Amino acid sequence: MKHLIFSIVLFSSIALSATDRPNILWITSEDNSAYYMSCYGNENAQTPHIDQLAQVGNRYTHAYSNAPVCAVTRSTLLTGVYAVTQGTLHMRSRYPIPERFRPYTHYLKNVGYYCTNNDKTDYNFKGDDKSYWDECSKQAHYKNRGTDQPFFAIFNLTSSHEHCLFPDSVERYREQGVIPQQNRVPPSEVIVPPLYPDTPEIRQDIANYQDAVTRMDKEVGALIKELEEQGLSEDTIIFYYSDHGGILPRSKRYLYETGTRVPLIISFPEKWKHLAPAPAGQPVEETVSFVDFPATLLALAGIAKPEQMMGRTFLGETKEKAKDPYVFLHGDRFDEFYKFNRGITDGKYRYIRNFLPHQSAALRIAYPFRMNAWNSYKDAWKNGQTNAQQAQVWQATQPIEELFDTENDPWELTNLATDPNYKELLMNMRKVLIRKMVELNDLGFFPEAMFKERCGDGPVTTFAAQATNYPIEEIVEIAMLAGEGNPSSKEAFAEALQSNDPIIRYWALMAYSITPSLAVGNKPAIGSLMNDPFSANRIRASQVMHQLGHPELATEKLLEILYEANSDEILTLVLNVFDDIGETQRIPKSNLTKIKNEQKNLPYASQLATGFLEK
Repeated sequence: MKHLIFSIVLFSSIALSATDRPNILWITSEDNSAYYMSCYGNENAQTPHIDQLAQVGNRYTHAYSNAPVCAVTRSTLLTGVYAVTQGTLHMRSRYPIPERFRPYTHYLKNVGYYCTNNDKTDYNFKGDDKSYWDECSKQAHYKNRGTDQPFFAIFNLTSSHEHCLFPDSVERYREQGVIPQQNRVPPSEVIVPPLYPDTPEIRQDIANYQDAVTRMDKEVGALIKELEEQGLSEDTIIFYYSDHGGILPRSKRYLYETGTRVPLIISFPEKWKHLAPAPAGQPVEETVSFVDFPATLLALAGIAKPEQMMGRTFLGETKEKAKDPYVFLHGDRFDEFYKFNRGITDGKYRYIRNFLPHQSAALRIAYPFRMNAWNSYKDAWKNGQTNAQQAQVWQATQPIEELFDTENDPWELTNLATDPNYKELLMNMRKVLIRKMVELNDLGFFPEAMFKERCGDGPVTTFAAQATNYPIEEIVEIAMLAGEGNPSSKEAFAEALQSNDPIIRYWALMAYSITPSLAVGNKPAIGSLMNDPFSANRIRASQVMHQLGHPELATEKLLEILYEANSDEILTLVLNVFDDIGETQRIPKSNLTKIKNEQKNLPYASQLATGFLEK
């Protein structure tokens, strides 16, 4: 019956004439938090075109990217399915997803829309990214559509991307005249957020970034002007948003406000005002996130939400009421470094769970350290020039739980998780997060190094959809315990170590890796897992044995895995562990050089090998 109803709705949608559908223009920018827009309260900002759009449209005050990094978010933006559900949660991976997770362009084109993308793809799953579009290139444009054909067009602006703060980029952009020779706001006058030490390099990068944002704003203005000159502004709904937060330290790749809260402004012409959420110029305070965008886009085009889309329709005649106010947030592998945390926010409070609390929050990846601000921040910490809150990101361990009042503490400096006044709220948000991870069949607990070993070339999602293959409730339970290091859980970990499920065994090993003292008395069982059928378990068992005082045995096994492995996932994990245990010098340089030279086939293992060789 559901399929019959959907078919009837779809047929009636197709029957509408082109003039009965709005054109829809998405303008996206990269790596900029809501904070860096003038209309979101930044006194240093100069963003007149975006500000004007907010005056004639609606500015969302609580819009979020579900992940704080680009390719992962784009997979959700394209399909309307959480990355943690479809197996696209790791940065720049190319695993297959089920065919039913079709991109929104499939449905738009079916009812006659001309769909163009100019020109970023990077969708993080297997397939031909350009095939989803009528046009996908730097020249792609809605003006090439047929007569009276409605269009959906994306223009991806990269001028505020992270690389804009790399010194060579700043120099090049000044030579090209796209940013001023002298900063519009002198570094001495910029506002330095309290999460950073006040260093000359950080001030300079903030000033440079404000210039990049102003440059991006001009590009937004040019696209809106072009729409007006084409005589299409009265028929077009405009979205402006960024792909996630960033780019200064502790923003991009972090689940904080700075990494996930994005600017979102939507403008409706008079003809389509009845689809708007509020009168022009009025801000909208409800929480929305990227998983909601595809269903909402289709609703504005008069298309019923496909069954597999997981977000809600937050605009239009079929607008859905949110089941709860919480937005789900996730962070997994960022380039060559494994991280694993989850979070939720209702717009006022934010709860974060760190599943690997024994790791520093500062990412051991090369790319962001090409900007001066990150290096200056690290140097200030090393020299004792940071306060306790600023130093937290560099500490060897992190809080298992973080709770922030983002309304009164927008920079998330005060962790309320241990405040007894917030105990009830903490427990409730913890329960909500657990429920959401289970409902989403969160694949973050599934070690990436096991993906191909267990699923072959098929979608991880399809494999994990069977409860016998992925007992999510049991896995979440043991993983939650793993980070806590509680001696009362020793029996649970010992039992999990003997489980028939390799993922449960993995999380028992992770518990011992996080808190080695819990492993005392279980050496024989841990040692046996150094020969586990799955590489991830062999690697983690070896790590634990190293921590328990058997470095030669552990290193020998890790080297054996390193020599035999031929996948980027396994090599990246084993190299991460070599780094964790401080044994990178034991890897023969000839092997590191071989891995380094395999950049195309082993992109992240290659980055790690390069870093080890340069030490």
